[in-house]
Amino acid sequence: MLMKIGLGVVAVLIGFPGYVSTREGKFRYERSGVINATPEKNFPYLSDFKLGGEWSPFEQVDPNMKKTFTGNVMEFEGNKDAGSGRLELLNTVPNQSVDIKLTMLKPFHAENLVQYKLTPEQNGTRFTWIMSGDGGFMGKLMNVFMDCEKMIGDQFLKGISNLKSVVEGKNMNLTEKPEIVTWPETHYVFVEKTGPFQETAQPAWESLHKNVPNIKSVKGFMSLYKVEPKMVYRAGAMVAVKPDQVPAGLAHVKFEGGKYAKFTLIGAYENLPEASGKVFEIIKRDHMNLRDAFFIENYVNDPATTPADKLVTEILVPIQ
Repeated sequence: MLMKIGLGVVAVLIGFPGYVSTREGKFRYERSGVINATPEKNFPYLSDFKLGGEWSPFEQVDPNMKKTFTGNVMEFEGNKDAGSGRLELLNTVPNQSVDIKLTMLKPFHAENLVQYKLTPEQNGTRFTWIMSGDGGFMGKLMNVFMDCEKMIGDQFLKGISNLKSVVEGKNMNLTEKPEIVTWPETHYVFVEKTGPFQETAQPAWESLHKNVPNIKSVKGFMSLYKVEPKMVYRAGAMVAVKPDQVPAGLAHVKFEGGKYAKFTLIGAYENLPEASGKVFEIIKRDHMNLRDAFFIENYVNDPATTPADKLVTEILVPIQ
């Protein structure tokens, strides 16, 4: 009898890995929901890893998660529920989609593709969250003991609900009617990047801030940007006088200024993409005659000492 039981156990132990290997390893999980806000208001939370903690259920399981940000990469180290790994921003289409490579290191190694898609729908936006990959043997083994599709799908739905609460709960305070002003000539020390602003703005500001201690007579900070014929973004400091020397990697120009239509945003910088989108809608609606010059974002107060909801940003449109 014992011999038969022993042989049966051996048969199971030998056969089980074979059974596991027959399971499907590739997967694709998808969930979606409607958020009552424009794509422009949703997009920053999906394309900026630093905002993920406000809505992602995978980050919220560990409030003490260690995060390191370098360019388009976030490395994270969390508790046993969160694990550790790396997120890399692969591609973005402003206000439409974000592609991310997720590399898990703990509790086991895995490489997956995460996709966020935003689709206008009636008075809101449909947010679709997709993750796909090949779990290998460990993924097959997990699927034997649990319903991974439901487990991950439920987390996606929780994240969509979280983002809905965050985005719908934040009202944008933007002036609808601009003030016509003349921007003075200004000495400007800056970093310039070309390409989509969602990819260039953050690296430009990171590069500038490293050099701020070496810039003399700083009066404030502003960004300059053009959309056509190509997207150009400048992150820079206004200075009182022409600098004798500019730190390596930075440039100086005497910005000519001129006539502008000034809109004022009060609130967090994360509202800037939506605010800019609204400004461009007003430009089109009111048939404003633009001149070939840089748009300006002037940051009136210091984010280090000012609450996010009290920040003031002036968005200036060059007009004839």
